[in-house]
Amino acid sequence: MGIFDKFRKSTPVYDEDGHKFSSIEEYVASDEYRDSKIPDAMSYLQQLESGLPPWTNSRWDDFFSGIEEVESMFLKGTALTKEQDDFRKESIKKTSEIIENIPEYSISGTMEKLQEKNPYVNTEGIGTPDPIVLYITKQIRRFFILTEGIGGEVKGSVHSQKLGIKKVSDLFWNKTQSSDSNLQKYLDAFIKNYPDLPDISKRWSDYTNSLVVSAIRNQPYFVDFVKLYDLIISKGIMMSIPMFVRLLVSRYFDKEWKEFEDNILNENPKEIEDFIKAFMKYYYDSWKERLDDFKTVLKQSNMPSVLLQHGITFEGIEFMIQDFQRNTKREAFEESLLSGHSGTKITDLDELGGIEFENFLLHLFEKMGYQCEITKGSGDQGADLLIKRMGKKTVVQAKRYNGKVSNSAIQESTAAVKYYNADNAMVVTTNYFTKDAASLADSNNVKLIDRNKLEEWLKQYQI
Repeated sequence: MGIFDKFRKSTPVYDEDGHKFSSIEEYVASDEYRDSKIPDAMSYLQQLESGLPPWTNSRWDDFFSGIEEVESMFLKGTALTKEQDDFRKESIKKTSEIIENIPEYSISGTMEKLQEKNPYVNTEGIGTPDPIVLYITKQIRRFFILTEGIGGEVKGSVHSQKLGIKKVSDLFWNKTQSSDSNLQKYLDAFIKNYPDLPDISKRWSDYTNSLVVSAIRNQPYFVDFVKLYDLIISKGIMMSIPMFVRLLVSRYFDKEWKEFEDNILNENPKEIEDFIKAFMKYYYDSWKERLDDFKTVLKQSNMPSVLLQHGITFEGIEFMIQDFQRNTKREAFEESLLSGHSGTKITDLDELGGIEFENFLLHLFEKMGYQCEITKGSGDQGADLLIKRMGKKTVVQAKRYNGKVSNSAIQESTAAVKYYNADNAMVVTTNYFTKDAASLADSNNVKLIDRNKLEEWLKQYQI
């Protein structure tokens, strides 16, 4: 059992000498933990090179944790012994050697080939995920999926976590002087090929399940992720897998931030009310998650002085947004009241025909701020509508169904993305989706809007 496993389930935590730590986090942050796992990882590297029998997932976690710890010491300028620095370089090279065969056995799907190439990988036991692929997926989720708290662990705001990832990434660039290499071009090229990887990783239902891990391993984005890591190490740019993911995620965040900032500033806001209106135009459903980002945009404008003149603090911005929401709902109600139309109910849609439902969605998406067009009837190639917003084109398939929507709708919309040179796909139904359809949509980045979500939109936009 690795040293991390010894203390993982204990609260409070005691080391082997009886010293008490209030939590696992305190123990992991201690010099004692660091000093223990680095020698362990060094010995594991020797075992790998001597070709000992397969390891457990726990042993792999301990080995990779040791690499990450030495790398952290290197970046922070902590004095490393020659033995530790040699370990950092050799273990990263060894990691690259281990995973470079993943694309080959991903295509063949044979674990026997992996075992032949990497005898230290444990492929025994039905239902046990490939430990190397499992480790990589853990790291991708670790940095891509940021929440206010996971499993009761307080991690701080998503905004502060993004800043933390950027801080470590900048430290790597500065310490290693990698900005002089093609590394940034490599990362940006990968992002261009797989712009939706952050959303894809969020939909991994159970990444510890062997079938799920196998499905992920065979995806083009995962294969190219492995190839890119191997390419980077071959160029002499030494980094652990977690550091590689940090750098990649940071580039995704930079791209996302630029888009966020442009969406608001392109509306040419002058007053605080204009900023809020622009913000809510694009982020009505996710404004709480993006509130810190919005405050950053305000701070970079001349808004702080304007707010102070009116006695408004940044903490008061949230109340102003809530007022905006209430006023928007009042205005929508007033409009429907004076027009004599109380707004469409979800049951009203059940009475529509297919063409009528498409026309209704056209008006709904237009009210949501999209540019919309209906495709040509029978020659629509799997898309009923094309909608555009924020520079992205989405193909939409409308399903006014009495029964659940099956796989075929997902397959058609996926094909339509390529036909219309779109960025993504969406299927909207007055009913629900089968389990298989939902699973297929997850793996093909197709957004599903079922009866419940559609009803939310009706209440919000009062069509």
